[in-house]
Amino acid sequence: MLTYAAILTYGLLVLGLAYNNRTVRTVDSFLMAERSVSTMGVGAATFSLVGGGEIVALTSLAFLYGPSAISLFIGYALGFFLLGLLSNRIRGGAEKEMYVSLPDYMYKRCGNLAGFITFLCSLGAFFSLLMLQLSAGGLLLSQIGGVEAASATIAIGILVTSYLAIGGFRTVISTDMLQGASRMMLIPFLGWAAYSQLSLGSVQAQATMPTMAAIGMILTGFFTAMASADVWQRVYAAKSSASSRNGLWLGGLLMLLFGVVLVQLGIHAFAVAPSSVADDAFVSSVRLGLPEWASLLAVILVLISVISTADTEIFLVSSLLQSERRRRSIYTLHAGDSDGTVNSARGIVVVVGILSTLAALVFSDLVTIYLWLISALLVLSPIVIASLIFSPRPITGSAALVFSGALFIGLVVSGALTLENAYLIVLPGFGAVALIELYFRVKR
Repeated sequence: MLTYAAILTYGLLVLGLAYNNRTVRTVDSFLMAERSVSTMGVGAATFSLVGGGEIVALTSLAFLYGPSAISLFIGYALGFFLLGLLSNRIRGGAEKEMYVSLPDYMYKRCGNLAGFITFLCSLGAFFSLLMLQLSAGGLLLSQIGGVEAASATIAIGILVTSYLAIGGFRTVISTDMLQGASRMMLIPFLGWAAYSQLSLGSVQAQATMPTMAAIGMILTGFFTAMASADVWQRVYAAKSSASSRNGLWLGGLLMLLFGVVLVQLGIHAFAVAPSSVADDAFVSSVRLGLPEWASLLAVILVLISVISTADTEIFLVSSLLQSERRRRSIYTLHAGDSDGTVNSARGIVVVVGILSTLAALVFSDLVTIYLWLISALLVLSPIVIASLIFSPRPITGSAALVFSGALFIGLVVSGALTLENAYLIVLPGFGAVALIELYFRVKR
């Protein structure tokens, strides 16, 4: 009963926030909160990018891979730190060009084909991440509330879609602040759970990942962060380059701290029950290591993270679609856009919410979904990084994306893709960038 009361209270709170933010005059206000997000807003939004679904999935990774699972978080933090350093360059011309996220930048820097491929990869990756949140939310709510997982997934999808359609991106930032607060409250509970299990099993029972595999995971996390469209959206929504930089650094440090706690939780879950299912590691560990009231509160806090991260991803996918629609339509976005255009953006949010909820009912393998979405971002990483250093030719961008995409498809088809070797996807892209740019410079 307490579970339903807590979720109902949170649902009413976010609906109230959405209602308070309901008045928007332009699509840019709806999609980007008038580009006025503070350092704390960027920091909380960055920290919350590892949402409730990833809490469950990454605890599962620690269950499978042991202490080396922290490597992924180290890579994420390094990526956020570098993006913070480059915030001024990323934001150059963003407001004038009305950039919403990474594909807008790539269209401008590398041409139409590279921009469109970036759009497709980002759309696929973050739709997968959205499915991950909804699937994990349904799983958690079914485990603690005794309801059917499918019904729980549908309920979460309806709630998130409703308040997003009303309040827009300002509501996303508000819920990110709530999620950041809930995440900070969650850390001591998870640490308590991990510590409590020290006497229940030996942490030495789990083998450590080989050094090269750990390095591979650091590279995977770094390249994923650099090409993550939701991170770029936060850079563009910040009120200044300083707010963006400091927020990314703050979010990266908090994420690393949180990663340490999650990895310990997964390790101890394996030590206590090595034969259990990896996807159940989080709930099992919390239930074993905490009193009933504390474990229930911890899972509710994670469920809040799931809901808040789901709204981020619904809104990001909707923003990508709206930006692409605008690019291919006959109208141009101006400060005086009509309510009808804003309503079309709201309509896209509703469609994305419905489709993602239906997809989450079909696909529920959390670790596999997470691996696929990371791989899609790795395809983008070489040309994104290159474009931050110099101005690549359109053919360079297209070739880098095609070659890295081909390796991704090859690894999937052959069944060889793993989290440890996913970083290899970037190698053909970097090779294409180096060879094509060198060819043109020698020719010139």
